[in-house]
Amino acid sequence: STLLQRHQQQTTSRVVKDSKQHKLNPQQEAELVKYIQELTTCRLLPTREIIRNFASAVAQETLSDSWVTRFLYYHNNCLLPRYATAMDSDCHYAELYTKYKQYFNILYPKINKYNVELENTYNIHKTGFIIRVISR
Repeated sequence: STLLQRHQQQTTSRVVKDSKQHKLNPQQEAELVKYIQELTTCRLLPTREIIRNFASAVAQETLSDSWVTRFLYYHNNCLLPRYATAMDSDCHYAELYTKYKQYFNILYPKINKYNVELENTYNIHKTGFIIRVISR
């Protein structure tokens, strides 16, 4: 029985078991949420892949996509997952060369300022997944 196994120390309490299954401790998770919020403030919306890479680096092991799903669900009070929608055709045609030039004139100095390396850049497809910070 469960009580006998617990008495013989063959099993542990649910709290101990759960704490061993967590890949990040609560402080690390809070820091990750804060970092996502900072990226969002800078209008650099992180994808699920970016979140997984950051968390994997902290946990020092490769985390799964399911971990990201659970992380977003657990922190749904401050992070809101959204799918980016395709650009409306009218909006697409309204964009001019100067708009793109302005975008890259802002982007490149930020890349240089924060020493962003090429392997840490991501391309978000028109239907890509992004994370947005919400306030409740």
